[in-house]
Amino acid sequence: MKKFSLISLLLLGNSLFAAVAFPPACRGVSGIAEQWRFKGKKQQLYLVTNTSKHTIWLTHAKKAPGAGAGWASQLAPNQWSALAMDRVGFVFDCTESKPGHEQRVACQDVLAVCLQSATFPAKLPGAFWVAENLPLDQLLSSVEQRGIVLGDKKS
Repeated sequence: MKKFSLISLLLLGNSLFAAVAFPPACRGVSGIAEQWRFKGKKQQLYLVTNTSKHTIWLTHAKKAPGAGAGWASQLAPNQWSALAMDRVGFVFDCTESKPGHEQRVACQDVLAVCLQSATFPAKLPGAFWVAENLPLDQLLSSVEQRGIVLGDKKS
């Protein structure tokens, strides 16, 4: 029974990637759990889509609240956002938003994320939302307009 459950869980986890068509040169990211936690130190480009039927807010609790840009980002169903990230241990929480009701949900249940092959211009270091809450074709165009060169676009 345990073997069957493990196999079912693995198949279910892989089916999420199969249901979402990532752009070429964008590898599905596994390990998204209750929260979306980053591990790499090098600046990388992540593309994220909302796979749920409800709006999702991605939020980051700042250790020292005060001045500075916020990290909250709204992601409508089937829309995409692009995030440049270079901070180890940076964490996003996911909150489902319905009219009159918000609740925290497991990021793994509402997001599909891929790591896009990309080259950043020297003038764009750090971590920031590159483009937010757009259809995929508009998102990729917005990313390129910021001077980020996307990896192989051909399958």
